[in-house]
Amino acid sequence: MKKLLFACDGDNFSYSALELAANMNKQEKILLKGAFLPSIDYSRMGSFTYANSYTGFIPPDFYEREEETMNRNIRQFEDLCKENNISYNINKYTNFESLQGLLGETRFSDMILIGSEHFFSAMGSDQPNAEMIRLLHDTECPAFLIPDELREPESILFAYDGESACMAALKQFSRLMISYTDLPLTVVFFSFSHGERLPYEDAAKEYIKCHFKDFTVKVEDGGKIKDLDEWIEAYPNPLIITGAYSRSGFSRIFKKSFISTVIANHQFPVFLFHGK
Repeated sequence: MKKLLFACDGDNFSYSALELAANMNKQEKILLKGAFLPSIDYSRMGSFTYANSYTGFIPPDFYEREEETMNRNIRQFEDLCKENNISYNINKYTNFESLQGLLGETRFSDMILIGSEHFFSAMGSDQPNAEMIRLLHDTECPAFLIPDELREPESILFAYDGESACMAALKQFSRLMISYTDLPLTVVFFSFSHGERLPYEDAAKEYIKCHFKDFTVKVEDGGKIKDLDEWIEAYPNPLIITGAYSRSGFSRIFKKSFISTVIANHQFPVFLFHGK
């Protein structure tokens, strides 16, 4: 049995994340821990009030409405878990630093499921916002970012740079998401030097071959790729695996991190783990 963490802040209840959990539960029984948080992290209340033009004040019924919303989502979560025969537990975070409480829970979870389009959107509507960035930096278990419309993946795109983090992500994916390992996997490495080969090529291929039936390796010339959006659209409905929320060869091309671009511009599921 695996323990998955379902994160829900404010009204941002991810039905696609619950659907994924239900599908995983059909293959192997899981324990789904529902983590219900206010729509804002109170430790950043100053940023929230400024951004929403409350001039330092919040509506008088704000806390009551937050409580009602969390309770409504908890009831919905319970109903859907019972309907799908999922074992579940619930934790409602109402403390000052709710996001820190969620991060603490990741230490005791196999994976956290996050709706990628609206996570803490009250704090910042453009994703990835500061709260998502903090979560991806500090989570102690793999994070699966799931768009509102979860289409069945047709392929897997593994962003490989030879660092330990990307292999940690692939190992966790192979362990947690076994049903997806039948999909064709493309290992992509971006080269910035003439003749540069896949780092640790023989060892990497040996490991991947043990877990994926159909895989190919592509060494791309990083200097020739000018538009990440155009490049990624060449892959059919991919599920993306990446090792860390940090700058790498991808960001040297596009001046921002690969994962930020994917989250902001594409409705693809992303499996991420930094391995620390």
